[in-house]
Amino acid sequence: LTCTMARGRNNNRTSHGDGGGAIHSANMAINKEQEYKEGVKKLQNRATMTAELLTEGGEIETFLMEADPDNAEGFLLAQRNRLKAIAEGNAKQWDEIENFVQAVKDVRGDVQRQNQSSASAAGGEGEGEAAAAGADDPPDYERSIQAVEK
Repeated sequence: LTCTMARGRNNNRTSHGDGGGAIHSANMAINKEQEYKEGVKKLQNRATMTAELLTEGGEIETFLMEADPDNAEGFLLAQRNRLKAIAEGNAKQWDEIENFVQAVKDVRGDVQRQNQSSASAAGGEGEGEAAAAGADDPPDYERSIQAVEK
């Protein structure tokens, strides 16, 4: 009588066990870094183009000052302040993306190191309790999360 085992999620340790799923998810997030940044780049490009149109002494300012001198200066100031806020928001979002990707890279590295330690401890029985205890220590994700929150 022959019995074959079904290949379930617990039977395939190379893709999902030992953090394989976490490493795969981390790699997907890291590979999407440019995609995450693309929206910020587009918004910043539009803001830069608008800022160029609203430069002091430019055609729009001259036209508005001639058409409505009482309200033109306040309007231009409000628009320039909005553009500054957009630029600051873009810079903050860019930094958040970079911090997030770095945190994901750190977690991926922690999982990979933990996997290597586990493999070393399993392969080298008798190397002492310190190696086995180190393999059981979970990665410090709180440090990575704090980097994202900054």
